[in-house]
Parts: sequence; C-alpha cells; structure tokens
Amino acid sequence: METIVSMSLVFLISIAAIGVVVSIGMPVISSASESTEIKNAQDDMKFVNDYIRSVAAEGRDAVRIYKFSSPKSFQTLPDDDVVQYSKEVKTSFVQYLTRTITGDLLSMSGNNVNCMDDGTYYVLENDKLAAYFRKINGIIDTADIIYKIVQKTNNATVFVGNSSILVDGSSAGVGYTQISSGLRLPACQLHAAINSTVNYDVYYRLYAGADFLAVDVRNIS
Repeated sequence: METIVSMSLVFLISIAAIGVVVSIGMPVISSASESTEIKNAQDDMKFVNDYIRSVAAEGRDAVRIYKFSSPKSFQTLPDDDVVQYSKEVKTSFVQYLTRTITGDLLSMSGNNVNCMDDGTYYVLENDKLAAYFRKINGIIDTADIIYKIVQKTNNATVFVGNSSILVDGSSAGVGYTQISSGLRLPACQLHAAINSTVNYDVYYRLYAGADFLAVDVRNIS
C-alpha cells in the first residue's frame, strides 16, 4: 500500500531526522581552546554517526566500539533520533542564531527558544515567533493542532483554520500532543502521535532565531 503524505498549510518543510547535533550558546569573547574543543566534538560525532550507519547496515548482532578523543558531555534524544553535544561558549567563531547542515551534522548557535505549557496551550517561542498548539489526548486531527501563530516582528497574529497533514487521505485519528518544557534552548519541538488507518508521528520544531516552524512526518507504519 502506497502511503501519501501532504500538508495543506505549509510554513517550511525541513529535514529533521539529523543524525547528530552540535548546539552552541551565545558568543561573547574569542577563545581558541573552545573552538578546538567543539571541532573535536564534531569529529567525534561524525565517527559515531558512521559507526551507527555501519551497524544498521550489517544488521543483528553487529557491534562497534568507539573511544572518544577526549571527555565530553553527550546526550541522546530518542524522539529526535540524535546524539547531541551542547556547550555554552564565549567565542565569536560562529555567527549567533545560525544553523548549518553538513551531511548528518546539524550545527546550531543560539539559545533563545522557550518551550512551555501555559496551562491552556503548548507554546513554542523565540524572539521572532510564538506558536500555540492545542493540548490533546484522545481524538486528534492535524487540521486544528495549531491554534495560532504570533509574528512578533510585526505584532501580527494568525489564527490557524486548517493545518491538515494528510496521510492516506486522512488527517484525523486517536493520539496526543506533548512537549518537553524548557527555557533558553537552541530548539524546541512539539510531538503529535497519531493512530489512524496507519500510525505516524508529526514533529513541529522551532529553532533559535527562526521565523518559521519546521514540520516533519515520521515513523509511518
């Protein structure tokens, strides 16, 4: 059976299944040592990504062991299928509020995104945009998951009438929406899990400094 996915309301569709992530905080003062540490972390993550791809290709019982070049703080994010390295730096070797993708490596600088539950809605917000999502647990329709979007630069509010994502011709099913709350993040996302004629997940993501939402549909089964 061929599965067809379409979206009637498009902000921006971007690749979200990134293998590894480097998150960099706001730059202040130049430091060669910090630049070297981040470069080493990027190299480590590229090797880890290659190992993951090798193990996946070889199948069951395949194993790889990787020894990191130096101690670092890595974090796995199962919802994103990524390994993340984060560091608050004091350097200006990267431009603040930028994102670059090199292969499976996504590098982000900035930390001005807030992910909140305001009691009524789930809110993804940065300095340019605030997106309000309905809190759902039960009957769900992607047509009305997004309640409104506030464009802060022009102080404009758009109440979203239809944000449908059609999978096999349907936008509705049973499921829920959820976020992981946090402040001063490089990115924030809302996850919508939907069980219909097929099961799938939708991820709405807001990046630091971005004036758009990235939308990704995954795990269609």
